[in-house]
Amino acid sequence: ISKPLMADLALKVQETVHLAVLSDVEIVYVDKVDSPRTLGVMSKIGQRAPLYCTALGKVLLANQPKEEQSKIIHKIKLKPYTINTITSKKKLLEELKRVLEQGYALDQKEYEEDVECIGAPIRNHLGDAIAALSISGPQRKINTPSEKLYVSHVVGAANLISSKMGYAGGTSPSL
Repeated sequence: ISKPLMADLALKVQETVHLAVLSDVEIVYVDKVDSPRTLGVMSKIGQRAPLYCTALGKVLLANQPKEEQSKIIHKIKLKPYTINTITSKKKLLEELKRVLEQGYALDQKEYEEDVECIGAPIRNHLGDAIAALSISGPQRKINTPSEKLYVSHVVGAANLISSKMGYAGGTSPSL
């Protein structure tokens, strides 16, 4: 369901598109479409990354039921990958609240020095966030006049995939 929409998104934004799922205290990339531009993000399907400093991970963590979210956060060791990495559980909780309120997450060079990402949840027919979709790349997207356009493309694609998975809208009942 997601592959053609991921390919379309990659063409629109000229960035690498990732699809990931939650796996314990990490995300796992389950699919990707490379950027059509020469310079893109090097990643592999099956590769793992932290929850707390990736847009994909923050979206998935923010959308977990509170009890499950607390268990996961308790197990996470917040190590700095860059100077922008969140390393305090208090700041992480504040960030997750913001992600839940706005419906998407940002990675502002938190995991890799020169990479910015925007991620949004993919929901199943019950409204549970079962995966996340993101755009990633060296191109400046965040804190630019085009940020809202990038966000709308990612959120729109994630919503379309969700609707094809049977999601009809509204808030997830597990929150």
